[in-house]
Amino acid sequence: KVNRVCAKVREVMTQAELEGVTTTGQIISSGHFLFPILSTFAKESPPKLEEALTMIKNSAFDQFASGDTAGMNTKRSPLLLEKAQNSIQYLAFLANYELLFDTALGMYDFDLAKAVARNSQ
Repeated sequence: KVNRVCAKVREVMTQAELEGVTTTGQIISSGHFLFPILSTFAKESPPKLEEALTMIKNSAFDQFASGDTAGMNTKRSPLLLEKAQNSIQYLAFLANYELLFDTALGMYDFDLAKAVARNSQ
């Protein structure tokens, strides 16, 4: 039951971001619902951490590609952007940290695994 609710909520939020407008007509930007969508991944049983980490990574690379790097050295990983770091911290709060780190390692994405490890405290 929880999984179906999470999937439906995620579907509605993702569609709203793609269209750039909510069902009430409010104009929104890409990434507006990032934290709530991450919550839906983390609260499913079993948690969909790989999908959540992929979403964080894609969001970071999209932000980096758009030039919204806010004073960041462009030679560093997009996963070091503040929004990506905050997203990882939020996901670590919702999910078991060890499972999150193991998932990042299992994705064979070592930049992502380093970013998760950086937020272990």
